Amino acid sequence: EPNIYSWGGCVLPPLSPQDLLKLSNKSLFQLLHYYETHQDRDIFDMDMIGGFSEVKGVLRNACILNPTRFIILFPRFIEENLHKQYLCALVEGVASHLHYRFGNVQPPQKWEAVEPVPEGKQLAQTLLIWVERYFILWEDGRTVATALEACCNVLIDWESAERLSLLFFWLYNQFSDDREFRKNNDHVLSTAINSVHGVAVESAIKLCNRLLEKEQPLPEMLLLLLRNAARDTAIYVRIPILQNLPFLMYKKPDLGWQLLADIFKEPQTHLWKYTERCFYHEYQDNFGQVAPYLNRLLHEGMEESGDIWGRISTLSTITEHITQEELFETLKKTNN
Repeated sequence: EPNIYSWGGCVLPPLSPQDLLKLSNKSLFQLLHYYETHQDRDIFDMDMIGGFSEVKGVLRNACILNPTRFIILFPRFIEENLHKQYLCALVEGVASHLHYRFGNVQPPQKWEAVEPVPEGKQLAQTLLIWVERYFILWEDGRTVATALEACCNVLIDWESAERLSLLFFWLYNQFSDDREFRKNNDHVLSTAINSVHGVAVESAIKLCNRLLEKEQPLPEMLLLLLRNAARDTAIYVRIPILQNLPFLMYKKPDLGWQLLADIFKEPQTHLWKYTERCFYHEYQDNFGQVAPYLNRLLHEGMEESGDIWGRISTLSTITEHITQEELFETLKKTNN
């Protein structure tokens, strides 16, 4: 076992997640308690190698490699009242493990989990229970969002879908404004990808599509969340819906067209750039429903998304939904 008492009487942090995994449970908790106690000395203590944030990161990465060990220890983390950021590190570690194995997140080069690798569904169910049971985790919305997003990669049964839908709805409402994030980030796409609110909505509609793909019914709470998000005054929340809407429109047209109508209930300028795939998959068979949106795009979004109007309109002339004369007349009028 590594000697963790080796410099100036201070606990040295593990050099790597693998080193941390070699510690006994007793030594692991000694290390975590020490850095929790001395977390304010991170900058000023010259005898102290690393600090609280570094140990927290190493703990998270160790959990990614061997989530089974830390799942067993999680109740003790609670009993010993360890810092909530340690708890979040474990949750994020299990979630990242699931993302690497079942999601679209690329693991680091040469990443290899400790054998035997745990069963994915069991890990996801454990995460779900933690999020439902321990309200201290809800003090960090990004941790909860990451956990629920990971669960959606694995759990597709009806009971889990209902539980996830309720949790997404709570998350969406509890962190609906993301005020601090939005205050420092004016880029709507970046906000949609990185905010608690955006991750919750993107995960929800991906869950919806997975349920539709498996011919599963949709929970009422999930439908309510999507309708609310499509009408949200914060337009960045509507972006994940638009990006995942084509498949939903294909599988459940009434819901898909209703969500599109909700998203564009008022004039828009910045959202048209995310509509091309929706229109591309629908113009041929449902041009009557696409045409009003093309007309609105012509008047609201040509500066940013005129290329989309041009491509869909030109394709529509091939299918004879628009005549070439109408197309070129519009191009002349708009000097495009």
